[in-house]
Amino acid sequence: MVIENRHLHDSNEELNAQLLNQCIGEGKSLLESSMEGQSLAQELEHLTKEELLAQLKMERDVNFRLKQYVDRIIITILEKNPSLLEITVRLQVENGELHGVAQCPKDEMLELS
Repeated sequence: MVIENRHLHDSNEELNAQLLNQCIGEGKSLLESSMEGQSLAQELEHLTKEELLAQLKMERDVNFRLKQYVDRIIITILEKNPSLLEITVRLQVENGELHGVAQCPKDEMLELS
């Protein structure tokens, strides 16, 4: 029973690693397809209205796929280690004014206005 449990645990870790590698590869390919060397302004300056609309649709599709990718990453983080997404707020009083300071994991500080 212990051996079988260990085998299942190892298989699970291997599958998680494969999924992570697949997600990273997908994210890289999405970014590479949207950044092919020249700026968006350079790409669009010589296009007709129809070509601009087609380019807009393509950019929207890439944007949608990137949002899906980020959503999958966040869901995976929530399932595996939700504390990575936690932000605690510490209030400070400076010169009679109340200020919030958000503290992320690993002691990164964010100023809240």
